[in-house]
Amino acid sequence: MERATKRAWMAAAVLMVGLGARAQEPGFRLGDAAKPVSYDWHVAIDPREAAFSGQVRIEIEVQRAMPVLWLNATDLKVESAQVQQEGNRVEATATAVGEDHLRVEPKGGAGFAPGRAVVTLRYSGPLDPVSTRGLFRQEEGGNWYVVSQFEAISARRAVPCFDEPGYKTPWRVAIDAPAEIQAVSNTPEVLASDILDRKGWKRHDFATTKPLPAARRRLWALSSFSCWQSPAVPAASRSRSASSASSRRSADTRFRGSTRPPPDGRFSRGDSARPLSRR
Repeated sequence: MERATKRAWMAAAVLMVGLGARAQEPGFRLGDAAKPVSYDWHVAIDPREAAFSGQVRIEIEVQRAMPVLWLNATDLKVESAQVQQEGNRVEATATAVGEDHLRVEPKGGAGFAPGRAVVTLRYSGPLDPVSTRGLFRQEEGGNWYVVSQFEAISARRAVPCFDEPGYKTPWRVAIDAPAEIQAVSNTPEVLASDILDRKGWKRHDFATTKPLPAARRRLWALSSFSCWQSPAVPAASRSRSASSASSRRSADTRFRGSTRPPPDGRFSRGDSARPLSRR
């Protein structure tokens, strides 16, 4: 009897230790149990609104079996999650843990087996008019602009991801926006099409990037008034911001100054951006 009781207590202790490890939040780094292979990011933005919605499909390489996947995410509300691996697709739970992490766990306790897997997350987030991190919006002359600032670890405010500079991954981006809004990214637009189930909106598909850290992904959704874009840059330099990238390495206040367009839509000779014709 005493031996059976001892075994029961030991089993309970092992179970509790296992559950604790399962729920343990990572530190500053996510760890090396999995790494990103590619991102397919679709985001819907209206600069006049205070929030945006998105979907990200992340292909990952699972290095070793793990019960949960940890991602970086801040102030994002995940509405649904799916995991696909070895031909099986299962629903998953996505739980915010702390300020910077998202725990993705396949339902049924299947976990992640070594090999390739695809994680798909549908979510929403704020477009902050004050902060200059992640995706934020600013008003100029009665017109609203949405701009991105993902350095150094602010990509997690726009999309759940492996927000670490060591992971260089191809990104494919699509932006949905009202038809009068001009959408810009740091690769060329390859297709603009009407959205059949959302009257008055267009979808802008951009070419896949070369491998980039999440912090070097750039996008804009701009008002039709005084829109701007940077001059063409070589492919090797596209990982830099399309508007005064070097200046964005400094504080948020400097970034705010570099992204706000002049009231009259004109740029001096020294500016790195040029105005676009109005639609």
